[in-house]
Amino acid sequence: MLAQKVLCPFFTISFCLTIQQELDIIISKISRVVICMTIKANRWGAALGIRLTNPVLEKFPIDEKTLLEIDAQADRIIITRAKVLPKITLEELFDGFSGEYEHSEETREWEQLKPIGSETI
Repeated sequence: MLAQKVLCPFFTISFCLTIQQELDIIISKISRVVICMTIKANRWGAALGIRLTNPVLEKFPIDEKTLLEIDAQADRIIITRAKVLPKITLEELFDGFSGEYEHSEETREWEQLKPIGSETI
């Protein structure tokens, strides 16, 4: 355990923390580090591009193959790592499918409707 003294203008408090508690405090302080900077958008063909600087890449490690999601809101742009779905083969997709398919009651009703406009069925 690491003994610590907290100094207060009126009294001193002593308490002990385990190493894990001390690490948790350090990690929570590190994870709150925010990188805030001003950058300029540059022309890239018909579009505009921004560069992610090394301090940003150290906090948010990505490379040129990383898929990103861009959420353009009224007053900000939020860039997050895209959620990548696992790749499924066609065989895995149809695993357990016997070839028989029964339409739902709603689909059967829809198939029996007569065209109203110029739809083609």
